[in-house]
Amino acid sequence: MNPTIQDVMPAEVHEARRKDAPMKDPIATNDLTGDLSSLKIVRTPETASKSRRTYLWIAVAVVVLAAGAAVFLASRGTLGAKTVETALVLSVQPGQEAPLFVATGTVTAATTDTLAPRTPGRLLKRLVDEGDKVAAGQPVAELDTTDLKLALNQARADLASAEARIGTARASEKSAEVRAARAQRLFQANAGTESAAIDAGLDLESAHAQLRAATADLGQSQARLETAQRNLADGTLRAPFHAVVVRVLAQPGDFVSTAPGQGVMQLADLSSLEVDAEVAEANLHRVTLHMPVEVRLDALPNQGLVGHVFSIRPSVDVAKATAIVKVRLDPEPTVANASLYPGMNGRVTFVAHEPDAEGLGKAPTLEVPAAAVAHEGAESQVLTVDKDGRVKAVKVVTAGGDGDRVVLKEGPPAGTTIVTHPDGIKSGDRIQQKSN
Repeated sequence: MNPTIQDVMPAEVHEARRKDAPMKDPIATNDLTGDLSSLKIVRTPETASKSRRTYLWIAVAVVVLAAGAAVFLASRGTLGAKTVETALVLSVQPGQEAPLFVATGTVTAATTDTLAPRTPGRLLKRLVDEGDKVAAGQPVAELDTTDLKLALNQARADLASAEARIGTARASEKSAEVRAARAQRLFQANAGTESAAIDAGLDLESAHAQLRAATADLGQSQARLETAQRNLADGTLRAPFHAVVVRVLAQPGDFVSTAPGQGVMQLADLSSLEVDAEVAEANLHRVTLHMPVEVRLDALPNQGLVGHVFSIRPSVDVAKATAIVKVRLDPEPTVANASLYPGMNGRVTFVAHEPDAEGLGKAPTLEVPAAAVAHEGAESQVLTVDKDGRVKAVKVVTAGGDGDRVVLKEGPPAGTTIVTHPDGIKSGDRIQQKSN
């Protein structure tokens, strides 16, 4: 016989059921409130203050350790490094004088022109392009002259009409003179009336006035004809001087205005080039007329140009605190062989003595202190220094010197840092540069 649930239940369960009493849940009878409250952490002000101090000291220790590590790592590269004197490889221009001061400059042309017609019109043909050289009087562009030809024909017709009116007025004047003389004779001979003589005299005066008016009209017609002829001739634009076309402003088919700054093309005489130097106000008192200068343009860094001050503009730019000092370039020997154009920029070096024009035309040379060159047999070298203080041996080829300095025919570029006294230092060493 299989046991039932009632058979396996504990005796107290049977007893509880017999008494219809609810059975107690063992879990529910546990008082968890007291247990949980016992786990709460109560922080007193004293405990919180100690915790904050602990965290602060930990943070300070971390910062100190990090700083010490950084100093240690930074010092590892230079620990034990020798402190030596260094110098720069210099680019020296032959013939260059020690400057008094330097200013920026812009190349300008003294003789320029914006070619435009006397009267507005449409451009028919352009005969030259930018960069072309033109001679004085050379045709460079043609306008559509249809309207100008019509105006010329109208002026000729007006002139013919004025000339005809002149003939009519002269005939009328002659006739009036005859009538007035006859009326006067008849009046004096008592064969005519006084009123008839007066009327004839008035007619003569009117004829004189008509002739004067016709003569004035003839003069105006002749002037209009001359204007029309000149406008037609100006339909072909010609260069006013020997020049170079520096800019084209209009293309065939464009309507060309006579407003300022507009036209067909811009011309410049490149044989009249000058340099406008913007000299700081503080240096103006040092500038004198005929003062020598050296001009070096950005487009021609290896080409030194010699010039002289010929004008000081008597006004100062308030915003820039500079004044324009005009420099005329010497035509020989450098300017004649240089490709100069208006608008080029560069620097103008004001010097006390005349620079060597021939030397300025030569390429710059590299120079280093003579003590920086180490000789090993037939070879020479210098020790260059990189940004980390590491030394590297670089072979050089010398080309003479003056005792204190040596000219390099081959070597590191200008601006390279080198060791001035390389004794006891070899390639690969780390050095510290001696502060000046």
